[in-house]
Amino acid sequence: MPSMGDAPCPCPCPCPCPTSLEDLMLKLCSPDADSQREASLALRNLAKTSSVHRFCIGEIGAIPSLITLLSSPDTETQTHSVTALFNLTLRNDANKASIASDKGIDAVVQVMNNGGLEARENAAALLCNLSRSKASLRMICGEDLFRGLVGVLREGSMRGKRDAAGAMYNLLTNRKSRGLAVSAGAVEALFQIAEDRASGLIDESIAVLANLAGHRDGRCEMESPDWMQCLLALMREGSESNKEFACALLLLLCQHSSSVTQMLQTMGAKEPLLALSKCGTDRARRKALNILELL
Repeated sequence: MPSMGDAPCPCPCPCPCPTSLEDLMLKLCSPDADSQREASLALRNLAKTSSVHRFCIGEIGAIPSLITLLSSPDTETQTHSVTALFNLTLRNDANKASIASDKGIDAVVQVMNNGGLEARENAAALLCNLSRSKASLRMICGEDLFRGLVGVLREGSMRGKRDAAGAMYNLLTNRKSRGLAVSAGAVEALFQIAEDRASGLIDESIAVLANLAGHRDGRCEMESPDWMQCLLALMREGSESNKEFACALLLLLCQHSSSVTQMLQTMGAKEPLLALSKCGTDRARRKALNILELL
């Protein structure tokens, strides 16, 4: 989904309680851990409630202070801060740009790698939002980034995995990122999600895998009998969209490797492919026929 920016507010600070915000800023910048925790939680909640609050919090200069608190030894403060930053990016492109320009991305990546699970998931959600902006997209890269996303793909809740997959999908539009994602273990993590029928994320995981198949090392890792069986199982028993996504990925792999076509022949792939060529969606039928021609 494309990012959506708010229209400029009609007055310098439309926040109904500017004094309260100033008090929160004082607490946020205080050396007292309890004050920092209280202020970061309050900003987290305020940023969630309205675009007016998000505008005012950004205008008052809270973003750099929240970024600083991402390295707080207090896990609650860290979680509140990264979640507040995520909430501040909702329908607000200016806040997204501020997080990126204040070198917040490195701090967010550190949280995603080293924080508690809630903080890691919300860091992935924040990166998913930031990666929708072309300006921010150029700044989001690196081994630690993809290592953190893969960690959330493996250990997160359904929501966390969805956000991590969404962030990775956006980031892989940069071809240079694909090798980093493969090296971080993305292929295995995504196939494990695709194998889980209860995940609700089969299409999303295969869509990301299709991007990774654009990298030679990604394709090589996918040429595993286990992963081929996973795709064939989806073509036999998955939903219509599951079948379509799985077939599209198989075609991509077949077009790059004769060993994949040979493997499919030994696995009895013709039967599900023939069925799909007759009864699948228009796109799935075309892909299935193309694979059958290669076989």
